[in-house]
Amino acid sequence: MYDSSDSTLLTNRISDAVYNARERYMTGIFGFSDEKEQSILLGILKSIGFTDFVFWGGYTDAERKCLGIFPDTPDTGYFPISFIRIDGDRFSSISHRDCMGTLLGCGIKREILGDIVLINEHSAYAAVFDQDNMADYLSRSITRVGRATVKCSVMPEGFIPDIKREFENLSFTVSAMRIDSIVAGAVHTSRSAAVKLINEGLVTLNHLPCTKPDRQIKSGDVFSVHRKGKFVVEDDGGLTKKDKIRVNIKKYL
Repeated sequence: MYDSSDSTLLTNRISDAVYNARERYMTGIFGFSDEKEQSILLGILKSIGFTDFVFWGGYTDAERKCLGIFPDTPDTGYFPISFIRIDGDRFSSISHRDCMGTLLGCGIKREILGDIVLINEHSAYAAVFDQDNMADYLSRSITRVGRATVKCSVMPEGFIPDIKREFENLSFTVSAMRIDSIVAGAVHTSRSAAVKLINEGLVTLNHLPCTKPDRQIKSGDVFSVHRKGKFVVEDDGGLTKKDKIRVNIKKYL
């Protein structure tokens, strides 16, 4: 579904779902997408002028999310998302990469698999787009992850893992709310170095490539710098005595 190289096909699929919601009172739920794909989908929905939709990944801070298109007020209870718990033996650790490789090795499409969240070095949760008993199928299919022997179980319906993202708070001043200035402050470099990063295609803004150093930034914007981290702009803290803008951002840990 999310092959952005065929934008016409993707737009048509979303348009069909919107038509069904408006005219036939049908709810449409699509599989998991990453943050870049979500931005593309959001752009399509905005161009259509449709607002009764929501992205949901099974818990509040999920990165991979499903898109729900509704005939009226969106309701996350309609999303067929289940969580598998993977528990390894105490002699071997499991990693995010190992879990993903094992799950995808069961022959599923990427849009079936949501976030994989490590509970500790021996256990993890995996979000699954649970149509056709997919969660049960995966749970029964997996006996090893990496070098670890594992046991899998499907969590009860309605289960939401208690997971919260951790951040580092950063604060600095800029002359203007431009992406080059914000990037420079976030990664502790000069503005000219930040411009070079942007020109080289190493910066994304709201999960899409940003190649314009003068792009204006506002509260809530998310940006990433290759090999430097991912950040979210909280707000501006007003002006200093020297008429600089104080910016507060959070760095994902």
